[in-house]
Amino acid sequence: MKSSGEFDSDGENSTNRKRIAVLCLGIFVGVLLSSSMRAKKTPMALQTIHTNVKSAYRAHKKAKQDYLKAY
Repeated sequence: MKSSGEFDSDGENSTNRKRIAVLCLGIFVGVLLSSSMRAKKTPMALQTIHTNVKSAYRAHKKAKQDYLKAY
């Protein structure tokens, strides 16, 4: 039979293991969520760059036409 002191230390070990497991799970979920947020931001950044390039191309094309009309 275990004495009451030994029972308390086993209960504390169990509690500590649960706390560590919850901490690890929280870190894992945090990393997972942050990586999914980055995945969503990347296409938006690419879409913005694509839109800017298209706008610059249109502006260049119009400037070229205006230049050719002037001469």
